[in-house]
Amino acid sequence: MLGGIWCGLLFNWGRRRGLGCRFANVLAFEGALILVFSLTAEALEEDHRGLVPVAVLCFTMGTQNALISKVDDIPVRTTHVTGMVTDIAIELGKMLYPHRTAGPVPVRADRRKLRVLTGLVGLFFLGGVAGTVGYLAAGFSFLVPVALLLLVLAYRPVVRDLSRRRPPARVFL
Repeated sequence: MLGGIWCGLLFNWGRRRGLGCRFANVLAFEGALILVFSLTAEALEEDHRGLVPVAVLCFTMGTQNALISKVDDIPVRTTHVTGMVTDIAIELGKMLYPHRTAGPVPVRADRRKLRVLTGLVGLFFLGGVAGTVGYLAAGFSFLVPVALLLLVLAYRPVVRDLSRRRPPARVFL
């Protein structure tokens, strides 16, 4: 819940300021949070070792789920895999629908939406497998490259907006 609230605040802050990096701002925050967590998680005391990772991961998942729902051109009814699989099934049903009679507008599948949703489900599965294998092999430090990847992906849009928003330099003589 808090991750979704934070995403909404950060995303709308960027939108109100006309920033093109609204999505990148959220990704950069996620990357920074995951990086700090991955570098400090091993130092957690045994009592907190189970709770802190769950809290951080829930927060980042909430942030990511809220971010994907902000994609305007392809409505994603839900960010949970079951909802995306349902939407894939609906589009496949449209593709398989036989057009035997003339009359109303033909039923057409949205192939772009189908590709996006199929890609998201595939990446979700791949991320789950890679995350499990990575954690078992390297512990929390496995998240360092993941966090750095998010920061690298967010870098250019954030820097582009920062360079556009800079006030002109003043020269004092």
